[in-house]
Amino acid sequence: MAERSNHLFPWMQSLFEGLIERNQAKQLPHAILFVGEWLEDTEQFLTRLTRALLCQSADEKPCGQCKSCLLFQAGSHPDLLNVTVEEGAKRIKIDQVRAVIEFDTKKPQIGQIKVIAMTAIETMNANSANALLKCLEEPSPNTLLLLQSNDIHQVLPTILSRCQKQALPKPSLEEAHLWLSKSVSEKAHRDRLLSFTDGNPLKAQQYYEDNRLLALDNYADQLIRLMQGEVRIVELGEKIIKDNPNAWLDYLQTLCITLSKVSAGGANDQQLSRALVELTAKEKFSELLYPFFDCVNEAKAETLTQSNPNMQLLIESLLYRWAAFTRKLLR
Repeated sequence: MAERSNHLFPWMQSLFEGLIERNQAKQLPHAILFVGEWLEDTEQFLTRLTRALLCQSADEKPCGQCKSCLLFQAGSHPDLLNVTVEEGAKRIKIDQVRAVIEFDTKKPQIGQIKVIAMTAIETMNANSANALLKCLEEPSPNTLLLLQSNDIHQVLPTILSRCQKQALPKPSLEEAHLWLSKSVSEKAHRDRLLSFTDGNPLKAQQYYEDNRLLALDNYADQLIRLMQGEVRIVELGEKIIKDNPNAWLDYLQTLCITLSKVSAGGANDQQLSRALVELTAKEKFSELLYPFFDCVNEAKAETLTQSNPNMQLLIESLLYRWAAFTRKLLR
């Protein structure tokens, strides 16, 4: 796990070096909005970039030894302000943005620049976002704003137009395999994990450590038993809710994608059993699969957008739909 905390992920290295070079040439914009789908590597990248920008070393950055690096490691750097959603809150508050405005007016105490690192900026309401515009419209010459968003579509256009947007790179499948091979030696396991996590090696490693491969087999077995009428929907729904309903929804999404690929002659990345693969040869398979897949995606979206979704209703509804979907194929 040390690599995650102390080093950049390999697919981030080129972007990191480019930004450091631009900073040394004084070519960085006042505000950069980083956009990435994977929160873990985004946070790691921003942390290391912030350390490097504040580092006083003339050589490797961050050096880990200068006064600035030591203050950063101690969490007491006077030229750094970290802003994110506070524990127990749902959004960045207006008082936090006012603190940003005040910090922006101060002079650096250690080096030549100050850094404001703000994550999850899409959570700001209109008042907070409008207050932040003061820093973006009237930039201080010695302050860098490193902003991050998990959903750029939720960021106000007035914020977007005043930032330089920077997409964070994803690893190629080859890079993902290479990185994951350090902890997962069997290629078949890596194939399955990366397929399930949409090519995310960090999430794949976590799933492997959590023994999620066994869970995937259990999920598949549950659906086959329901398809064959060997288990009741209410009973299975209660079991899923007690276990990990969000992981089960992730599995359903991956299952639908894999079934669709197999029906089109693609690879069985998830090593699905014969009972599931045989469904893809049935008449009207694709016609019946896609409405079910839409329901799965809607249920997943509901868990992400609602603070307290009715998980029992969501799970049981999908189980009913799975039973109906497979019943139509097998009759």
